[in-house]
This record gives sequence, C-alpha cells and structure tokens, in this order.
Amino acid sequence: MLLHLIDGVIFFISSKKDKYFYTVTLISIFLLSSFFKRSCHNASCREGRNDISKECATAISTLLANDHGSSLKFLYLDKNPLEDGVSMIAEALVNNTCLTALCLMGTNPDISSSKALARALESNSTLTYLSLGQNSTDHDLEVVEAFQKALSQNSTLETLVIAVSTENKAAVQKLKESRPTLTIIPSV
Repeated sequence: MLLHLIDGVIFFISSKKDKYFYTVTLISIFLLSSFFKRSCHNASCREGRNDISKECATAISTLLANDHGSSLKFLYLDKNPLEDGVSMIAEALVNNTCLTALCLMGTNPDISSSKALARALESNSTLTYLSLGQNSTDHDLEVVEAFQKALSQNSTLETLVIAVSTENKAAVQKLKESRPTLTIIPSV
C-alpha cells in the first residue's frame, strides 16, 4: 500500500483486496494524528480500488461518531461498494460536528440508506457538501422528497449532488425552488 499525503488529503493506493485493510489503515491514521496532536482533515478512498464495503462502513461510522474523527472535515468514499452500509455513516452524521464534505458517488446506497442520509441532515449542522451522484435512480423521486423534507430543517448544506432520472427532473426543480440558496447538481 502506498499512502500519500498531498495538500492535507490522504490518498490510498494499493492492489490489495482485503476489505478491512483500508478501514483499519484509515482509523490508524486518525488515532496517530490525535496522538501526535496533528489534524488530519481529509481522507480520500477513491476510484473503487479500495474495496471498502458495507462491512467497513461500521468502522467508518464509529470513527465519525467519536473523538478520534473529530478533526476530519472531508471524506471521499467514491466508487466503493458501501450499499446499505451508507445508513451507518448516516447515523454517525446525526451527532458529527466536524465533517463538512461527504462524497458517496457510485457507492450504490439502497433507498433506506439514502433516506437515512436525508434524515441525518435534519440534525446535522456542519455538512455543507453531499454527493450522491452516479448511483441508482430506481427510487429517486422518494429520495428527492426525503431530501426536500430534511432540507426544510437544515440551513448548512450548500451543495447536493444527487442521482435523478430524466423523468424526475421536475422534483429536483421543486427542491431548488424550496431552497434557492442550495446548489443542486443532478447526476444521472
């Protein structure tokens, strides 16, 4: 495994396919950064080469929910098969007071996980960027409606990237109208 720290962003590069390896490495980095009193603000596990799965989401959610992850500002988990593990991350967001950007593009969350993320926004007051692009649009209308309800109680989210089918673009427009300050980027 190669670990690169570039401009405060941690990049994992490896061909190893152990589903727990990356989560343990991620947690170790935060434990070490807290031990040495240094902040680790960004973690990037991109391009799906990390094989971070729904089983690993438990460890990531624990990290987000406790003091060891308190300095984490940006978390990019793009193109990793988290699926319904996204709901565990959503649960951790309810009480997380530090994370400002969460990118879950191509993580294939199920409908309950997507709705859990929306519900988390009702109480989360730090997340400003959430990306759910490049995911299934099977239940996109229900998901957009869940976000519309949640965003009536959330004023901190500034950008939402959301997967939506062509026939449901009107729902996204309605969401934009209900919250004009929110930047919504529809993704297919």
